[in-house]
Amino acid sequence: MRIIVPLQGLLQGRSGLALGVIIPLLSFYFIQLRPKRSQQQHRLNTTPAAEELPPPAAPAVTLKKEPLLHDDHLLSPQNSEEASSSSTTTIVQEATISERALWILRSCSSEWTAVPENAYDEMHNPTGCIQLAVPINKLSLDLIQDWLCNHLSNTPGHETFLNLEEVADYEFLGGLQRVRTVLANFMGIVIGGGKRVMFDPANVIITAGLSAAIEMLVFCLAQPGDAILIPTPYDSRFDKDIKWRTQVEIIPVPCYAHDNFSVTRGNLETAYHSALQRGMKVRAVLLSTPSYPVGNVLDRATLQSILSFTHENSIHLISDEVYAGCVFEDSDFVSVAEILESSECDRSRVHIIYGLSKDLGVVGFQVGVLYSWNMQVIAAASKLTRFCGTSSHTQGILAPLLADESFIKTFLTKNHCRITQRHRKVVTALDAVGIKFAKSSGGLFCWIFLGHCLRSSSQEEETRLCRYVSEEMGVHLTPGSSSCSCPEPGWFSLCFAGVDDQTLNIALQRLQKL
Repeated sequence: MRIIVPLQGLLQGRSGLALGVIIPLLSFYFIQLRPKRSQQQHRLNTTPAAEELPPPAAPAVTLKKEPLLHDDHLLSPQNSEEASSSSTTTIVQEATISERALWILRSCSSEWTAVPENAYDEMHNPTGCIQLAVPINKLSLDLIQDWLCNHLSNTPGHETFLNLEEVADYEFLGGLQRVRTVLANFMGIVIGGGKRVMFDPANVIITAGLSAAIEMLVFCLAQPGDAILIPTPYDSRFDKDIKWRTQVEIIPVPCYAHDNFSVTRGNLETAYHSALQRGMKVRAVLLSTPSYPVGNVLDRATLQSILSFTHENSIHLISDEVYAGCVFEDSDFVSVAEILESSECDRSRVHIIYGLSKDLGVVGFQVGVLYSWNMQVIAAASKLTRFCGTSSHTQGILAPLLADESFIKTFLTKNHCRITQRHRKVVTALDAVGIKFAKSSGGLFCWIFLGHCLRSSSQEEETRLCRYVSEEMGVHLTPGSSSCSCPEPGWFSLCFAGVDDQTLNIALQRLQKL
């Protein structure tokens, strides 16, 4: 084509057009095709026999020679030559996963496991490791069990306990309406202090566990790279729920032992302005009351102060109130919802996360709750429950239980009493052997100090001690610095509500060796 156009320009008319087409074609034939034919003929004349052809170039992958097996044993060395002639070459190429999945694996590579390998069993492994690292509540499961047994029977009057047309259909995004209604009423009893505060079912989203509620809310509030302030020490689940998939950052707000790890507005302001100086965008403050792992219950003055701080800086306030029903008998729980009743702060920036795993002890039911006064958050979260909704069957079982106000009030009273008695038992035993602990007002745990056993004040030394206590003494605890972002190494979480009295006594006797 590069020759045709110039020739047409030089030779005008029909002859110019003909020559402009024919001459380039003939030139292309003699220049390109003739040499190729000659090269092909030369290769045919010089090609060796087929068996002498060199093997094709190996692909850019790992080659693995698979040995032949016979009667479940490798072939003997004398038969190796026969094996090599008949063996096959398998091409093995490593499968890759995404960078974000690799990041999750790397972030968990040094994580202290919450499940001891050598688990204690009274009959089969009495010298095994006793699990006191997980904050679960088994102290009042017998009450839930009795209620379910009495109401799951096939006796007359219970035919409508599970509406198959309801629970067998596609799940209603955000939760079944009747379940959201009874959950809002239940929250009014537990969180609202006996219905001092009323909760609107339209603001309730039911999720498959508390982690789903946290992740969903953070997804709605922040962009990847934004940050959330969280007072330390905090629950290690926040690092997973907030950072893994939403890619939102956590800025720890250091709180120290001399203040019983209490958060103040001053702590938040310091961390907030430091983040702004580093160019970070802070979207929210996340508080826990009662807090894990310390057990602090925030009073009205503190909640009001922090609510004012978030309002003045136009950021959101997330209140984790999952332990609201686990306060001790001499303590008074106050919800941020109650503070809003008399506050002029923007309600659309306030959100509560809750669940049934701690107060009722039904961890496996996977029921979390997101409550928000921001209807855009509710609308978006409702759509997101397609990925993490609680099964309709589970909701159908819980609905009548939560609607039974007489049972719920009796349960809460007995649960408060049992948790309080268990906490007193633990701190009395710790005090008797000189192990220090933080003052707490609620929760299923005790925040103990074993700093006197550290050879140096470091996270590595704390992890070493934690492994020693677990592997050599048979008590599994949660290290505060590496798992809960505590700024002072040597603190550990001891969860006392997941074992029976006899097992707890054995664990406390083992800890006396410290």
